[in-house]
Amino acid sequence: MEVGSGSAEMEHEADGAGEGEAGGAIRPLGGTLGGVGGLRAMGQARRQPMAGGLKGDPEGLGEAGWAWLRGLSIDECAVSDYPPLMVPKRMRGLFTECAMVALRRMRVDTEDVDAYKLFFLLPCLILQPVQKGEKKGVAQVIKERCACFLRGDWEELHAEAPGDRRATAEADEERVLRDAVRLVKAGQLGKAAKRLELAKLAPATETLQKLERLHPAGTGRRREVGEDRRRELQAQALELDEGVFDVDAAREEAVDGGMGGFFVGRWFSVVKWDEVRKWKGCKIVSWSDNESARLVTENLWGKATFIPLLKEILLLTPKHDLRIVTRRISSKANGLADALSRSEMGRFFELLREWSRRDSPRDLDDWMVNEWLWEKARVFGPFAVDACCDKMGANSRCFCWWSIVDSCLSKQWRGLNVYCNPPFSLLFEILTHFLSKKRVAPRTTSAVFVLPFWPTERFWLEIVVPAIDCGLFQVVEFVPEGSEVFTSPNGVRGRRKDCGPARWPVVLVRVCRAYSLVESQVAGSAEGG
Repeated sequence: MEVGSGSAEMEHEADGAGEGEAGGAIRPLGGTLGGVGGLRAMGQARRQPMAGGLKGDPEGLGEAGWAWLRGLSIDECAVSDYPPLMVPKRMRGLFTECAMVALRRMRVDTEDVDAYKLFFLLPCLILQPVQKGEKKGVAQVIKERCACFLRGDWEELHAEAPGDRRATAEADEERVLRDAVRLVKAGQLGKAAKRLELAKLAPATETLQKLERLHPAGTGRRREVGEDRRRELQAQALELDEGVFDVDAAREEAVDGGMGGFFVGRWFSVVKWDEVRKWKGCKIVSWSDNESARLVTENLWGKATFIPLLKEILLLTPKHDLRIVTRRISSKANGLADALSRSEMGRFFELLREWSRRDSPRDLDDWMVNEWLWEKARVFGPFAVDACCDKMGANSRCFCWWSIVDSCLSKQWRGLNVYCNPPFSLLFEILTHFLSKKRVAPRTTSAVFVLPFWPTERFWLEIVVPAIDCGLFQVVEFVPEGSEVFTSPNGVRGRRKDCGPARWPVVLVRVCRAYSLVESQVAGSAEGG
């Protein structure tokens, strides 16, 4: 703390303040003690006349208060990490008089530590937030606090002040819990999920444990199932995955013969689901040929019959750090899931063998970057969307993605920060489309592109080179030839393999939000070409 830097100015300004001008006495301290809460409110007191009636003698009042102040450390006095009240205009003179109690002591002795302690405590003592349920107005509350301050009852004011807001995380969590409980009881599960997500709730916290108590007991028609049928169903589950044991993985189904027929009417909780541990931090894409079921899962809202199951989904997602996304699929393409849900295991394994064939056609444009290069790209995030993915989103790096089903060439890039690893066959078209949107909204549109270094190709000569020259494109990473850059599908659906050393250099290009006339001309020429 630099005490002497403003002492001469302080003495001069304090003399002026004694004649009714308050602003000058605060300005030097604002520079010397920058960062202390309440200076903004004190700055509002500049050039306001003193209030009469509660001045007193600052050198004679509050001796008991000064004695109490000596028992506090500087660190204890400097804690004021909460939003202070704004001082009403008619109270600014009175507030300034309170500030002058410390300032006059500083004028006499610039090394008076107790005076600086009092100045630090000023926002905590007078500008603390008004408690809920207080019937008096802000002006009246501040007036009473100022009167108490000028009497020297600082210990009393300090006892009423709230503690450091940095120590109120538990109270904040309790408030989040109350909000979530209220919304869940009202059946507004979508809003409850958003409330928990905005609170940055960690998995398996006390909040989730308390929310689980809201689960109603399972109700509905129960169906007696013989022991032979139980063993048959369990054997089929183990045949699918040896790591699965005691799986209660279904609730209801349209037919009586499948897993749904076995578990119908039973409230279940997935506590031994072996795979869920492997999905932590992942996005789970659920494809459904039932549009009603898809919308219910996506919105966490539906008929009363589905509310208990939706509550379970609501709890599972933050507890296991999952994201669930629903997508529409045609009934014809839904054979695998349909066979499994109906417990038609012979048909299921036949379809599975066909689906997993290694000679299945491979998407030649599916080049996903390795994790090390993605880490360099994500520095410029968060990204709103991954612009070029397969139709299942299996190679998506973002929560939202575009694919051949909903091409990025038909999407609105304007106002978004987009990650794009484009197909090599569409490089020119995608860059041109992006620049046309960038031209319309230059300051809100940005992107990161993964591009091959092909200096003789049209997209490089007509778009990339001019954009780099004018500063629109910035090369943030140059990966030399022979580096391990890409992965591709390995023939087993859902899995990938390294493609080996790249046969050409690769660049990571950042298109920032800044824009200029020269860049506008580049975007215009690319669009025209």
